[in-house]
Amino acid sequence: HRASTCSSILQSLLTLYGLVVLMHGVVIPISDALAKPVEHAAYRQMFYIFMHGVGIICIIYLNSLISLHQRRAKKRAQRFATAAAAFSSEGLSVGHSPQTVEIPMAHLQEAAADAPETDPVSPDLPHNGADHQGTVPLATTEADAADEGLLSTAPDIGGAAGSQIYRPRRRMLKRNPLVTDLPPVLVSGRRAGQVDERYLASPDGEGPDTPESPFTPSAFTVNPITQSETGINLYLRLGAIVFGFGVMIHDGFKISEVIERKGLAACHDMWFIPKQVVHLVFIMAQTYYLFKHHRITFNTQLLLTRFMMVHLIVTNLCIWVKTVIYEIKVGLTADSHNALKSHPDGGVENYTGNGTDCHENLLDNGPSHKLGPYLYPCAVEYGLICAAICFKVFSKIGDTKVTPYGRKMYPEGPRFTACHKSHKGLFLGLLIMICVLVPMISLQMLNSDKNPHQNIYTLVIVSIECLVLLFTSAMSVTGIVKTVRHLRLYRVRGNEAFDVNLLFVGLAGILCFNLFVAISVGSCAVDSSDISHCPTWIGHKNIITKAAGLKSVLEVVQSISQTLFIMQAIQRRITLELVENNHKPGRGLTIGLLIANLAMWIEAVFEAKRTFAEDFPNGYFGKMAWSIVKYIFLPLIIFFRFHSSVCLSEIWIRSYKMPKKRAAE
Repeated sequence: HRASTCSSILQSLLTLYGLVVLMHGVVIPISDALAKPVEHAAYRQMFYIFMHGVGIICIIYLNSLISLHQRRAKKRAQRFATAAAAFSSEGLSVGHSPQTVEIPMAHLQEAAADAPETDPVSPDLPHNGADHQGTVPLATTEADAADEGLLSTAPDIGGAAGSQIYRPRRRMLKRNPLVTDLPPVLVSGRRAGQVDERYLASPDGEGPDTPESPFTPSAFTVNPITQSETGINLYLRLGAIVFGFGVMIHDGFKISEVIERKGLAACHDMWFIPKQVVHLVFIMAQTYYLFKHHRITFNTQLLLTRFMMVHLIVTNLCIWVKTVIYEIKVGLTADSHNALKSHPDGGVENYTGNGTDCHENLLDNGPSHKLGPYLYPCAVEYGLICAAICFKVFSKIGDTKVTPYGRKMYPEGPRFTACHKSHKGLFLGLLIMICVLVPMISLQMLNSDKNPHQNIYTLVIVSIECLVLLFTSAMSVTGIVKTVRHLRLYRVRGNEAFDVNLLFVGLAGILCFNLFVAISVGSCAVDSSDISHCPTWIGHKNIITKAAGLKSVLEVVQSISQTLFIMQAIQRRITLELVENNHKPGRGLTIGLLIANLAMWIEAVFEAKRTFAEDFPNGYFGKMAWSIVKYIFLPLIIFFRFHSSVCLSEIWIRSYKMPKKRAAE
């Protein structure tokens, strides 16, 4: 790509803008969390109103830009259809030289009226006229061409040498020298590309009346808006909708609390409700835009569209950071509030200040606080998914080599979703789901009831979870062996690489969280001496703690082996020999792992409420340090399980279906 000084400076400024705004998004919530509760400055609310408000404007503008160019493309297609009909029925006259074509100028002018203009910010777009060898010329009349000095002599494709032909300076279309029977084709606009492959592949090279003819602007011009063949995974976009729905529910509870309970108005400043409303509108608008326009590639207004996508990326990262910091603050405030209830003469007042009454009402009666542990991961995962989708859209801006939607040379045909060779894995996955969900529900009931045998039940439940992790690890290793031995390796496409890279983000979270637990339990178990930060538990509690450490080690092993299986299987396809033998190795294991990850996804949502898993890390690291670790990495664990299910579903569908190209061979 050619670059200019101006574009280089603008790209640097765009990078600095994203970095500066992101740092504001990190520092502002931390400053607010370290201040006294309730004594919030208006700068925090105003910053998020600015971020979400500009985000809404960006989304509205991008939607309008897409709609405008889609309407123009529709009108242009209609005009070209009219010009094509006139060209074939009454306006086409071929003289002695097959290189000279006379067509009605009225139709040409009307068809070219809406042609895309050259984008000055896009120096890398295809340019006509660079090569005059083997071009398809267009002529109005031979006299006009002679007046302008555009007649030249070139070898006649039909066999006559030295024919005079009309060569426009800018409007030229490269012709394949091997194709000698193609008629001249109308080209409009300043930016022409290669002849459409479907046109060259047609057996008779018929003109623009055939359905496969490229007698449309899209065959020759770089459209300002292109629907790319590769979009974002459907299940990932559905996840954005589900998590966005959870964020909107949480925002709705926060707004309703302030409106319904007048006493809480003093706990928030005047910008609180406007900020929540703007945030709610932003989530709705962004979710709609990313779900509908995930295939869009912009080739117009490149600087402005890049700025808008950078702003959306940074805004979603700020949502992620803000939610994590806010939940850490609320968790620590809740601990202080409980300590204040237990020890009213303690020193908690120094931390809570004058806002204790407000926070007592919020923490005791607020539905947003009660549902916070279950809904706050939605905001973290929503911010992560939307930031990743926006980055994918940003990386395609100005890409003129994308394959337009519906123009694959070798389409794969309909998606095959039958459960062939999956029945054993399906029932195995359902059995794993029962083994995961029943202990999870039992733990929730044990936490609410004071059962004398609670420790024994907890030990049994943790043991079952360890067995599930061990079994799913074995399934992943078996799947790796089967896919590597039997499935054929293919080149990784952009979509598959994007899914794997996104999976690494969740894998980092699950590794860090479980390593914190395993290291703390292991260090206290190995060191026999009395350490102040190692709780001295005896009996069942000691065994439960060691079992929790073992569970963390097994979860690390399971997540690594499963990620390796996904990385290998997502780039492999079934062979023709396996299809003929009706054999699909590893497909049952894939569906079993998929259902197991769905169950672990639900389990991870309730992980924060496990009191037996909290006691030891709180004593080892301290409540504040462990709260920071928990609220940062638990949402990434939830995301890992969700996105693993997404990747496994794609493997189950695509890896066991023959590509049409291979089947034809």
